[in-house]
Amino acid sequence: MHLIKKAIIAPFREVIYGVSDAIPVIIAAILWLVVGNIVAKIVKNIAGRGLDVIQFDDLSEKLGLTSLLDKCGVTAGPSEVIATLVYWLIFLLFIVTAANSLGLTVVSELLGRVVAYMPALIVAVFVVAIGILLGTFVEGVVKREADANHVASSGLLSKGCKYIILVFAS
Repeated sequence: MHLIKKAIIAPFREVIYGVSDAIPVIIAAILWLVVGNIVAKIVKNIAGRGLDVIQFDDLSEKLGLTSLLDKCGVTAGPSEVIATLVYWLIFLLFIVTAANSLGLTVVSELLGRVVAYMPALIVAVFVVAIGILLGTFVEGVVKREADANHVASSGLLSKGCKYIILVFAS
């Protein structure tokens, strides 16, 4: 009987103790994710309202950013896109915290790098968007002026100007 107890019950007891030790950690990680989701949604709503107050969508429409998003297949408006990016940036911070509480250091380091990279990515997207807007504007100006001066390859010249600006913006 002692042999059965030693072979079956002792490992079973160790599994039960291991699971009971892990439950509070798992609950803490779940709580971090729930709180993170709530906080991220609140900040997303605040960001969306702030962008609505400054009429960001109207400004984006005037600058051509809305049409740029349409060309990229994005159905949401510019303020919704920015608010959603804010949501995910904040929620990723809470995911990193939850991964840390579970002891998943590799996951938390990877997500930490993603979170650290997000601001640079957002700035790069804005720089490229401004480059596209500026390139489109310059293309129109060069095309009109070249046509007014009867330049034979006005389309090629205007497209060339646009793409040079896009290359520098990228």
